[in-house]
Amino acid sequence: MAILAKEKILTLDYWKPASQIEVGDYLFDRLGKLVRVTSIQHYVPKQCFRAQFSDLMEISGDSKMGLPTENFKHRLRQSTYKGKYKFRRPLKALSLEELSTLPLRDKRNRRALSVPTCGSLQLPMQDLPVHPFVFGFWFRNKTRTGHFTIRNSVFDFFKKKMQDCGYSLENPKEIRYGYIRFKISPSIESQLAPFIPTQIPNNYLLASEEQRIELLRGLVIAKSRQYIAKNNSFCLSFQNWHTPHILQGLVESLGCKTTMEYDEYVKCYRLKFKTWHDIHPDQKLDGVKVYQTRRYIEKITEIQPQMCTHIETDGEDGSFLAGEGFISCR
Repeated sequence: MAILAKEKILTLDYWKPASQIEVGDYLFDRLGKLVRVTSIQHYVPKQCFRAQFSDLMEISGDSKMGLPTENFKHRLRQSTYKGKYKFRRPLKALSLEELSTLPLRDKRNRRALSVPTCGSLQLPMQDLPVHPFVFGFWFRNKTRTGHFTIRNSVFDFFKKKMQDCGYSLENPKEIRYGYIRFKISPSIESQLAPFIPTQIPNNYLLASEEQRIELLRGLVIAKSRQYIAKNNSFCLSFQNWHTPHILQGLVESLGCKTTMEYDEYVKCYRLKFKTWHDIHPDQKLDGVKVYQTRRYIEKITEIQPQMCTHIETDGEDGSFLAGEGFISCR
């Protein structure tokens, strides 16, 4: 049961290739809890496989590497339980070799097998130069003139959040189409100087759960029409690929699966997701925390044998998270 040596794994020292993981390192299990590495072994197996998922995420390992696999019956029971009851039996992990022999589509051509998203990663609190909510709003709404705009309907909520974080809004003035323009005091740039980031730094992306929620809250309130009330979901649009790719990891680290789409007509990337975390004043919360999403197994492909790393931890189920999608492996 080994993962490809070049696959990246999140540790408390940030990302490392599996080949560089050492005994004593701390990883994260399927529920997002910290687990300690107790044993490492490197070898080249006879067979290796790659699992590709419906959101184009991939994970590779030897034939015995296991994925916690849901079938139709499990998903139906999960929908019935709605998070109020626990399963008596743990989710069974099927090896990549076993999965390669199973049909991945049912008789109606629907995807048959899936892997649940991980729990929210329990990362430690970070000492950040700017409050994550403020940084998220600044990063998504910044302009060359130093002015910011926000929709009138969420202005009161935003103003209170900024005051709670120690900021004031200078010269708020209503402009056309229901927007308010203002400046922030003290300026965010003065607190980030001398190095003004052009992308979200790692210490924000790998901060505590509460800090990451605040960061996401600032990002989604910075632009209008990012919350879709009709299906209680979020849709963030970007002209480049790099930023939504980073935000995809942020949302995934909070236990929510994302979908990335490219719109050929308007030439933009769209990051879509649902969450039970309270991140928008208009959001509808039902109070029930269930795995709302999962990634379906699209394809299992045999690949050329190469160096793999077997990792054992002191966690209850021996799982650890790997890859950009924080995919649970055993």
